[in-house]
Amino acid sequence: MSTVTRYTDRYVSRPGDGYDGVGLVSTTSSLGSGTLLANGRAVLTAAHVVDDNYGTIRVAFDGVDGRYWASVEEYWIHPGYDTNGCRDDLAILWLDEAVSLSIPRYELYRTTDELGQVATLVGYGATGLGSLGHTGGAGQQRSIVQNTLETTWTAVNAALVGNGWYTPPGSQLIADFDSGGSRYDTLGNLLGLEDTGLGDVEGMIAPGDSGGPAFVDGKLAGVASYAASLRGSDGQQLDSTYKIDSSFGELGAWQRVSHYQEWIDDRLAEMGSSLLAVVEGLALSGGGGRDLLLGEGGNDELHAAGGNDRLFGGAGDDRLAGGSGVDVARFEAKYAEANLSRNADGDLVVISNADDTDTLSDIELLSFEDRVVLVRIPELAKEEGFDENFYLISNPDVASAVMHGDFSSGYQHYQLYGAAEGRETGALSGFDESFYLHQNPDVAVAVVNNHYSSGYQHYRQYGDTEGRNPNVLFDELWYRKTNPDVEAAIEQGVYECAYEHYLAYGSLEARAPSAWMDTSTYLATNPDVASAGINPLTHFLEYGAEEGRVIVSADDWAWL
Repeated sequence: MSTVTRYTDRYVSRPGDGYDGVGLVSTTSSLGSGTLLANGRAVLTAAHVVDDNYGTIRVAFDGVDGRYWASVEEYWIHPGYDTNGCRDDLAILWLDEAVSLSIPRYELYRTTDELGQVATLVGYGATGLGSLGHTGGAGQQRSIVQNTLETTWTAVNAALVGNGWYTPPGSQLIADFDSGGSRYDTLGNLLGLEDTGLGDVEGMIAPGDSGGPAFVDGKLAGVASYAASLRGSDGQQLDSTYKIDSSFGELGAWQRVSHYQEWIDDRLAEMGSSLLAVVEGLALSGGGGRDLLLGEGGNDELHAAGGNDRLFGGAGDDRLAGGSGVDVARFEAKYAEANLSRNADGDLVVISNADDTDTLSDIELLSFEDRVVLVRIPELAKEEGFDENFYLISNPDVASAVMHGDFSSGYQHYQLYGAAEGRETGALSGFDESFYLHQNPDVAVAVVNNHYSSGYQHYRQYGDTEGRNPNVLFDELWYRKTNPDVEAAIEQGVYECAYEHYLAYGSLEARAPSAWMDTSTYLATNPDVASAGINPLTHFLEYGAEEGRVIVSADDWAWL
């Protein structure tokens, strides 16, 4: 970004400031910027950033946990893309997996009131002074500036003579780089839109910022495309350096997201992933992944499919249907303000305010402003047994003694000493038989056919290593993704699954079992559980839910 004053820390976008979801797009031939969309796998960027690519494309996100690299599995360039006028200059990158939940996602700006709004511009472009233009290379630093989106290219083009650029009407948003005076107020000179800028926070996109966002009200309103240097009607050069280098007087152009929202939605729907339903009565379906389905302003129907999906109906009377996996419905109300009931079909009906009545089926969790609520109180299996591996991991002194031949096994130690010392046997706790069979119909059929005595038996033999979840609040994949040390230990064969680690160590370290339970908060608000040294997850599932104890989400970005 070029800036009004010398580039200082004020223009640096640092990890944790809310813009970590703006990534550095690296191709075989160029560097650009891109924005992570709400589903966590799609990145919106400019077509010209990836158009000449012939190899691997990667996107780097700089977050609070350091730099996170994601590989692009597939990408689409808008079919109307043309370098003449950077028409339809948009591309969607599809990552090989959803990025870490610590990286924020962004919604599309879908209304058409962008003109006159101050936009926040973020990108990895070259830096420089407005009076001199950009200097140096791109990709070194994520920068943040602001500018006012004043008009469209359609209006600018009409004021020019012999330009010859055709773009779909209203498809590009335009801002000029103001110095604080009228001399380089290009849009004031051309169109009478007099505005001398935003002072020191004003800036302009530079090479490397292409594909980066223009945020309005925290939503993605524009995708950076190009800069242009123009002359006034009297032939006067409206540019401080007389060349295109992001200097004072130049125009910046952004592809207008509200104009292209249908194309974006259609491309993502092909991948079984959706962002938003905005039409009255629209039926929106998820795919087989972890989808975020958002309704807004109508009586929408949101249908999840496979995977752990999140559904938010928004305003109106919505129908939210889950599928396989743990599906969560969100409500903009406190739990005490909502009314929950069952209709004749057994579906859950949630009235969150006077105007919003949602009907839910196959939903496991409800997310209110002040808590997360289980739709069904679990009935945990009471299994007896001894888990040798768990016992040795949980008791390194015993493991060392077995290694030195003092005991033939952990079980021998337990019989001689461990039982009297109150050491845990490692019998699996927190397993919900009914939940497991409902989530895994293949296992349910196998149990009916007597291939297994129970879902518990299947989980202990196969399900744990297959990534299946033992209860509604433990998310095997999420736990691995948010605890890379556990993932590495599993790959090295130290643990068979993430749940094994959680029972042995994770609960003692107050690690969250999923995005939907902050165990640190649970222990802090339930000192009796904390003082007893009880596993907070299994306590809540076995006692706390029925007792009306409260859990809150562990993931602030779960709905972005």
